[in-house]
Amino acid sequence: LKTLPILIGKRRARNLAVFFSIVFMLIIIFLIRSLFEEESYEFLGLYFLLFTFLPLLFFTYKLWSAKTKKHFHFLSNLMKEKGILVFLEALKCLENKGLSYEAKIAGTMDSALEQEIFSKINNLKNTEYIGVVSGNRKKDLLNWSNVFVLPTFYKMEGLPISILEALASKNVIVTTRHAGIPDIINENEQGYFVEKKSVKSLSDRLEWLSNSLDVVGEIGHRNHVYFRNNFTVNQFKQGLLKILNA
Repeated sequence: LKTLPILIGKRRARNLAVFFSIVFMLIIIFLIRSLFEEESYEFLGLYFLLFTFLPLLFFTYKLWSAKTKKHFHFLSNLMKEKGILVFLEALKCLENKGLSYEAKIAGTMDSALEQEIFSKINNLKNTEYIGVVSGNRKKDLLNWSNVFVLPTFYKMEGLPISILEALASKNVIVTTRHAGIPDIINENEQGYFVEKKSVKSLSDRLEWLSNSLDVVGEIGHRNHVYFRNNFTVNQFKQGLLKILNA
């Protein structure tokens, strides 16, 4: 059984839902106005206002704003080799093109780069450094974002745990073909690879994602399923048992 988003696409389905929500709100406004004109029905009009119109207005706002969510996050040690400077310069390119976005950066900062990093962040309008995060603060960051960026070229890189966390929280992965990353990230499936140390490559990909929010949503949902099927504790146990019994 195919759902409406599958049949006509997520963007059209959302637009259709927003349209019918607005039509329904107009009908409710007309009804409320009519009820307030009759003194005996004022209470009923107030009820429709508080418990029907306002919740529907909030729902419509959330539905519409979800279409324009462009939230990028960087969660790693803030080292040059992890690509933090490349990321900040790519965000500046987006701003220079007039593209809207929000970005949050978290992690331990390399003291040698602290001044340069803060200088670049202060020159960006919508980028925030939120320090070292753990527990609920990390969970909130992962759930807030829909694109995880890690343009790493770190020599000692292995398989960043932050990538697995981003997969679990429905983020698109934007990273490099480096170390063990290509072993779990497939181009166009879990996300996209960019060239190492290339501001243009990263900014071009972020710009494309900003204009392809349907794709962002689809990949994010797929990543959550991909993580659940491959990287949970039970999956690791089953993989280990297969190796031991081989």
